[in-house]
Amino acid sequence: MNIKQLERSQKIYLEIKKLDAEIIEIDKVAQLIANGNAEVNLTLSVKDTTPKKEVKQSVTDEDGSLKSGPLHFEMRFSPISDTMRKMLGMSSTNSDDEDNRVTLKSELSENLAFNVLAIMLHEKQAKRNKLINSLKKIGVQLT
Repeated sequence: MNIKQLERSQKIYLEIKKLDAEIIEIDKVAQLIANGNAEVNLTLSVKDTTPKKEVKQSVTDEDGSLKSGPLHFEMRFSPISDTMRKMLGMSSTNSDDEDNRVTLKSELSENLAFNVLAIMLHEKQAKRNKLINSLKKIGVQLT
């Protein structure tokens, strides 16, 4: 193994250690929820990364009908309509206009919280396994 491979191996190993810590944290949260001693809230923040000059104004309202009058104002990025947010029991907040960020907040049931944690755990384990396979390809033996 040469120095370049060693440096790459070290970087991968540190990523694995970080994922291990995150997996342990997910397990702790799941145990807390399972004990019934938790109130679960979910916050999802979405940022529109479309460059400003490429943002096109919509010609339809949120309900899908055509807007009337001149379209001289700029629309905010909103991936979920207000009606859908109300149906899902979510609230939303927008940070400053420069940011083009929408944040959704919702309280979760225990069952839904376990589903979210399971998805997060699955994703982190898949990343971890991929990194371990990368180490094996480099020639690092894991014991």
